[in-house]
Amino acid sequence: MPSKRISFISNGHGEDNHTSHLIQTLRQLCPDLDMAAMPIVGEGKAYRSLDVPIIGPTKTMPFGGFFYMKRLYLLKDFQSGLIGLTFAMPVFMFNDFTLQMSKEVGCR
Repeated sequence: MPSKRISFISNGHGEDNHTSHLIQTLRQLCPDLDMAAMPIVGEGKAYRSLDVPIIGPTKTMPFGGFFYMKRLYLLKDFQSGLIGLTFAMPVFMFNDFTLQMSKEVGCR
């Protein structure tokens, strides 16, 4: 029987932390469930501390997505590679989804 997989997408370290608690619980309930994560902002340290595979590229931006506070922050994030990272992520999400879409998620 093929392994079942679930991928988590999160948008910042707060969501990474919340999801990491969910992952710990799922590991107890469904030990055969294969999990991966895609942190959109930051490097996904909470996932890495649990040895959860990371989907796609990660990078810490100078202002970590807080450019709404000051437009200069957005410019600095652009200079650090935010645009390239943003365009690369959908490719990894699509590839991961395409590989896994035929597998049912769940545990018994």
